[in-house]
Amino acid sequence: MSRPLAAMARTLEQAMTADGRTAVREEPVRQPDVVAIPQRVVTTKEAAELLEKSERQLRRLAPLLGGRKLGGVWYLDLDALEEHLEGNQP
Repeated sequence: MSRPLAAMARTLEQAMTADGRTAVREEPVRQPDVVAIPQRVVTTKEAAELLEKSERQLRRLAPLLGGRKLGGVWYLDLDALEEHLEGNQP
């Protein structure tokens, strides 16, 4: 950087930080969401066999039954499936 440019850059930096604050906002570091995974889980394929439905139907039901999609695979809580079978959930 040439001398005149370096001097202008210093002057600009001093003017921007004259009030003691930096010119850049520091955003808080966002912590990843923590999801509790139930102890007894099944895939949509296993759930389809239990409920005697197609895997496609289970993929549609998965969000309603509290399923979680991880790595492109739906995982369902076995307790939620049992409640569904008993008629306590959608």
